[in-house]
Amino acid sequence: MSGYLRRLATTGAAYTAASIFSKLIAVALLPLYTRHLTTADYGAAEVMFAAVVSASIVVRFGTIEALLRFYYKDDEDPAAIVATSFAALFWFSTAAALTLLPFAGPIAEALLSEEAAMVASPAELGRIAIGGLWVLTMFEYLLTLFRLEERARAFFTTTILNVLATIGLTVILVVGQGEGRAGCCSAATPAAPPSCSA
Repeated sequence: MSGYLRRLATTGAAYTAASIFSKLIAVALLPLYTRHLTTADYGAAEVMFAAVVSASIVVRFGTIEALLRFYYKDDEDPAAIVATSFAALFWFSTAAALTLLPFAGPIAEALLSEEAAMVASPAELGRIAIGGLWVLTMFEYLLTLFRLEERARAFFTTTILNVLATIGLTVILVVGQGEGRAGCCSAATPAAPPSCSA
């Protein structure tokens, strides 16, 4: 029993620590965002990220949930479940991204207010968000595999590296390159969305 509790505490701590760390970084980056982004830019980045998260739920078609359900069943082969679910998710997300790409401009315009849409190219934000949709979906699958295999260290390391990469990209794109909300959306990653999503 103590071994089970120790394992539960270790894995739970790894999952929780990664989430807490990403939120703390998001809060710490707020002054950077408020200094270099207008209110419209900040809001547009937040809306686009929320749209990506919502669309990812639809694009997955329940694949990750099916993986979680069938992985441990006695009469199923876990390796076959992983291979099938990966192939399905890869092709679903790729097909969705390629289908949405020609409509990037109209999608962004529909999501953003008139004021936000006039500040920068909605089509550019739409394309960034669609690319982010593909990345987020596949990243969620990777983290799910780490959880299934109880690889808490890999989960924690991957998530923290993701957060650190986000910080670097944010500073380079938003501050150094002056990319505004396009830089904010580009730097957003699944574990560390723009601090507009803290």
